[in-house]
Amino acid sequence: MTGRAMWRDEAVALADRVGSLLAAVRSAEAELGAVLVEIEQRGVLELFGYRSVPRLLEHLADVPRSLAERMVRRARAVNPGRNLDGTPIPAVAAATGVVARSGRLSNPMIDVIVGVLQDIPSEHRDGAEQHLLDFAEEVRHRQVAALGARILAHLDPDGPEPDDTEPTTPALELSLRRKRTGIWEVSGRLDDEAGARASALLDSLAQRRSSGEGPDLRSPRERYGDAFSDAIDLALKHPGPAHAGRGTSPRHGRDLPRRLEVGSRYRAAERHRNDLRGRSRNNLHQPLPFAA
Repeated sequence: MTGRAMWRDEAVALADRVGSLLAAVRSAEAELGAVLVEIEQRGVLELFGYRSVPRLLEHLADVPRSLAERMVRRARAVNPGRNLDGTPIPAVAAATGVVARSGRLSNPMIDVIVGVLQDIPSEHRDGAEQHLLDFAEEVRHRQVAALGARILAHLDPDGPEPDDTEPTTPALELSLRRKRTGIWEVSGRLDDEAGARASALLDSLAQRRSSGEGPDLRSPRERYGDAFSDAIDLALKHPGPAHAGRGTSPRHGRDLPRRLEVGSRYRAAERHRNDLRGRSRNNLHQPLPFAA
């Protein structure tokens, strides 16, 4: 036997060994998932004192919480469970769980199949699952995902019904936290309108300004931090609308009223542009003169 033939035989043996090890790892992880679901049904708090199975797995396996949660979600999808009254909870992809325990499915493949089956009506789920599993024996998970998309398009060619519910107005949130160093951390969440107003205000106050001492070398974050402080100073000094035109900022000698006027003009221009965009979108839905 030549050296090249020996090398090729060794490569084939190594590839076979990798395949057998991968199958063992996948089978073990599938068995682990079944055990985790069993622990969850019996009560992880009563058995181990943990509030959830992902927290237990995070501690025992020394893995990130996000990975532990992903593993438990996958296990729930392919293993049947029980309600508190003992009634069974069917798995979304029970047949996939059986094949997974044989070590023939990768985690991405399992996730693809589960994701497709979750969108398929229950009366068609078994047939679709078997079709996906048969295809998974020959191809990779991306091709199975494409087949799943075709199955969904065949079962529901019109797609899901549009959501006609009115969007809820998000709550405005702001938190301030003082650290031991005396530095305050600010975080929050604004809706689109409040965010646009805040952005216009801070943009108008955070512009670079040269002075007799030289150019403004502050970073953008520093300029916005100073602008936020300027806005607070202005609000404290002139809280009422009747006083909105007086005073200047104590920081960097900037004329706040003039810059606030710039911000007000910016917001008015932005509203005008949005109105024009809205009219243009409405015109797209008007019937054409010759459509009748």
